[in-house]
Amino acid sequence: MKLTNKNINNFLIKPLKQFKIFELGFTQKEANIFQNFKLPEIDVNGLAYSHYGNLETMNDLNNFLTKLGNNDITNINLLESKIKEITKTILEGYNKEYFWLNIRISYIDPNFDLERWHTDGKYFQNKNDNEFQSKFIMVFIGPGTLLLDNTKEDTKNFLKNLKEQSEESKEFKYNSPEWQTIISKYRKMLADNFKDSKILQLKNNQGLIFISHPGTIFEHGAIHSEPKKDTFRMFMQIIPGLKEDIELLIEKHKNIYVKEKEMWEKQKGGSDIDFYKKYLKYKTKYLKLLKMMCK
Repeated sequence: MKLTNKNINNFLIKPLKQFKIFELGFTQKEANIFQNFKLPEIDVNGLAYSHYGNLETMNDLNNFLTKLGNNDITNINLLESKIKEITKTILEGYNKEYFWLNIRISYIDPNFDLERWHTDGKYFQNKNDNEFQSKFIMVFIGPGTLLLDNTKEDTKNFLKNLKEQSEESKEFKYNSPEWQTIISKYRKMLADNFKDSKILQLKNNQGLIFISHPGTIFEHGAIHSEPKKDTFRMFMQIIPGLKEDIELLIEKHKNIYVKEKEMWEKQKGGSDIDFYKKYLKYKTKYLKLLKMMCK
């Protein structure tokens, strides 16, 4: 199904399952340009782009794309234009003006050799629990997101795993070694459970809308996982909302970055250079968010 505002709206009005894949309609020339778009050859901390607001205020995207690598200005402008075109279609389908758009560049990472099957939660905490929430994602470069085309048995296994993992890990501090051990155990259990299940992988010429918070429609949101990261990847997500939704999201993310910044700041006098790099990464994000306002 083609990505159009009408098709998007039809899915959102009455979703028959937790996700819907759309064809983006790239020409072969466009697809080749996007696939060959140059990215930095080394992992750069904090290499990401976020915009909170509307399309009129998204005026720094070209600058971000230009900094990614030695790309032809024509290709940079084409990618910028395509991102804005897709965003406009998404907003029209959602009947929203404001959004959070996030682009992330990721690198080879063996931590994702094993699938991390999970669902997303609520992005907008101010919404009623009965309302479902969703987002749009796509991958311009690199391997696409994995989706579980789940059966009733898959759902049963997933919810059972989630409940047991929550019960076993709640006694330990978040991200502690004990907590990490438990999470890793249940992650492997799910990967084993789903190895013979039907798994779809998003292609670079496809976009996906999936339910992050099911409300009263389903038992859970879309079960998905990052792919095996054995090459560079350029991922994009768009979360449309009301003006007040996006403003609250800015505040939520700012608070997250404040906590992370404080945590890494405590370590910046240490001998491990990675600590200081992470401190700078979160400090940069925090300062940028302080300047952002939905106009």
